[in-house]
Amino acid sequence: MSHGPGRDQGPTGERGPVITATRGTSAVLTGGSLISAFCFMLALALEVLGQPATQGDVLDVAAVIRSLTVPEPWGWATIGVVVVIVTPAVGLIATMLEYRGRREAWLALGVLGILAASLGVALLR
Repeated sequence: MSHGPGRDQGPTGERGPVITATRGTSAVLTGGSLISAFCFMLALALEVLGQPATQGDVLDVAAVIRSLTVPEPWGWATIGVVVVIVTPAVGLIATMLEYRGRREAWLALGVLGILAASLGVALLR
């Protein structure tokens, strides 16, 4: 029985707002945004400073790591792109862990499954 917006019965039977911590999800999304922004800004700064505009294969992990140590702009931009792509999936995993056993956890797992299926289709094409 609901007693207004945000009011419900808690796990011990008391009435009051049901609050679920989402600190992990927020931390993952914020961290991913900050890390990718740092990588993109560093790549841009290296371009402006005149670092050689080399290219490499983004699927060659050793080349990407080498380009980070040189440093070359394309390596930092590649890491920024990877972080931007991975952050939402990791955020969904954090959400799933924070809401374990609840409908929101199952929804996060479903969305993660759709993302995985999309990745599979994209890689097979």
